[in-house]
Amino acid sequence: MRSHLADAVTAYRADNRPDEAAERVLDRLLKSEDGRAEEAFAAVVSGAADDAGRWILTACIGAEEMARTFVARVAAEQALQPKLRKLLSHVKELRAFIQDLADGPDTRGMLPPPYARDYALPRDARIVPRTQGPLAYYVVVGPDGIRNALEGLGDVQSFISARLDLARSIPESFHATRKQKIREAGKIAAMKHLAKQVSEICGTPHDVHVPPG
Repeated sequence: MRSHLADAVTAYRADNRPDEAAERVLDRLLKSEDGRAEEAFAAVVSGAADDAGRWILTACIGAEEMARTFVARVAAEQALQPKLRKLLSHVKELRAFIQDLADGPDTRGMLPPPYARDYALPRDARIVPRTQGPLAYYVVVGPDGIRNALEGLGDVQSFISARLDLARSIPESFHATRKQKIREAGKIAAMKHLAKQVSEICGTPHDVHVPPG
């Protein structure tokens, strides 16, 4: 009896170069003792496009990777949050520095003349001496330079804030903060992803054939 699953796996291996993790998924599908994998695969690809089997196997491999790496990926997002908060504090400090430049000479600091000419400044900025003496120099930035700097910092702050929001929302969206709950959430997310992929490939999710994982 022809095995749709075995034929698809053979074709997949011929057309692709599965890594070790992908090979484990393919072997597990082929070694299903109760025949559920073959039955489910045949039902899914029945009436679908000729290359549906290859895409179904790709979806299975992707879902397995999602479930397997979910805990580590969530942990990475959680570890990123304090780093992003620190970047936001640096943006605040930089904004204060730009404001100091805009406020006037008394808050702009001094630069010794031998080094002043080595600084590459934007078109709207220059280094000029104070009237107090030859060693008193400060940076002058025009309105356009101040505005551009503040707008640029505003963009950077928006980028960091958006990334921080994503890093916070990942575990919150799965209502999972403990490692075990995150692992279970990963399995559920992988199953939903697989069902969605099957639906897009074949036109129906075939939920009854999706193994519980």
